[in-house]
Amino acid sequence: ICFKGSTGIELFLDKKKAYLRMADCFGSLPTSSTSQKSRNEIDSCLQKESQVMQFIMNTVQREMGEFQNKIQRCSMICKDDADARYGYNSNNSTGIKEAERFIHNCNTKCVEKHI
Repeated sequence: ICFKGSTGIELFLDKKKAYLRMADCFGSLPTSSTSQKSRNEIDSCLQKESQVMQFIMNTVQREMGEFQNKIQRCSMICKDDADARYGYNSNNSTGIKEAERFIHNCNTKCVEKHI
């Protein structure tokens, strides 16, 4: 799946980098002798990296939703085509099996087209 300018692998690596940067925020935890500024810097760092993580997660979620919608539309078209070709109420088992095979092959082509 392609994520609008990024590949899934790039997003995974970006997510991993963001986790590492978040861990780096804690690189020097403030102690009681450390100024409030250091605590504020850590909070700011964590907030910034959390926003990066949220962006990545939102992108993946949006792209997966779009992919699911495409597959659902394709599946509905395959079913409609099967109904038109084999009829809605095929009473013989041969017609039902042919329609099921048609739908399966059609759905497979659809998924392969969108991956």
